[in-house]
Amino acid sequence: MHVKVYSSITDVAEAEWDSILERDATICSHAYLKAVEASAINDCVYRYPVVYDAQGQLIAHTCVFSITTDLALFARGATLALVHGIRRVFPGFLTIRMLECGTPVALGRQISLRRGTDVEQVLRVLVPAIEAVAQAARLNYLLFRDYLHEDSPTFAAFGTHGYSTLQNLPEAVLEIRWNSFDAYVADMRSSYRRKVKLNLARIADRQITSELLSDFSHLSAQFVAQWQTIYDNATEYKRETLTRAFYDNINTHLPNARALVFYEQGRLIAHCLLLFEDDVLRWMYVGKESTATEDLYPFMLYEIVRHAIEAKKRSIKLGITT
Repeated sequence: MHVKVYSSITDVAEAEWDSILERDATICSHAYLKAVEASAINDCVYRYPVVYDAQGQLIAHTCVFSITTDLALFARGATLALVHGIRRVFPGFLTIRMLECGTPVALGRQISLRRGTDVEQVLRVLVPAIEAVAQAARLNYLLFRDYLHEDSPTFAAFGTHGYSTLQNLPEAVLEIRWNSFDAYVADMRSSYRRKVKLNLARIADRQITSELLSDFSHLSAQFVAQWQTIYDNATEYKRETLTRAFYDNINTHLPNARALVFYEQGRLIAHCLLLFEDDVLRWMYVGKESTATEDLYPFMLYEIVRHAIEAKKRSIKLGITT
């Protein structure tokens, strides 16, 4: 068993890379990583460690990337004001460059394994190889992410390599158990059901409609501007910075990507970037015009639920939330 580290995902054959993927693993796929790598996200530099067995068969792989991280990410009030004051003199205060195992634009476990592969044996060669990448780049911090609680027994071997477990922000997941959107609404308590109906009535009065697009290449510039509006107004979590190239590349390389767009009296006012996986609908990003009111958000959620039900998905992954 040995590891080879590639400097670009294009150095590995797509069919070979994807041959070990499980269901709902788009964020680990060759096409997704190719799209992200080409999108100039922040100051990220990517490497792709691949594990081969004695016969030269690919049995495991992952993506690692270096990124400058703001340690004051969750600072508030007087603490945040103090940090900003110090950074006027020392711009790099409370920022570090670190290596992460994962992807900067999606939440989920990034280490993929061929079925039947011994995880402990893989980590025995994979962890030192990734640590060597960090050492070569003179990075003192290394993070393996993002693991669900049910993954913990499988990857407990990280502890034998000296790693500690940290809690990430929670991921919001909605399990789909309804056959129609009307059934979903009917299953709510009366107070929530009333709110949904009132919101839908307001949306109809304002002539707001939605459309699901499989080709959104002509809208990438407007999408990134809408996303920037959300980013600039975020008060709790701000990290990755999207680019027009990101939307272009997702549209080009991922046939299961969709843009759910929203119009008010025919004018495009917002979008949601979605991935339709095998059993999961994954909500990636959202953007809106500054003039779009906050009551649009519930309608976005309703439409995402509606499309998940119609596509017979088992769950919706809404991403991390505070």
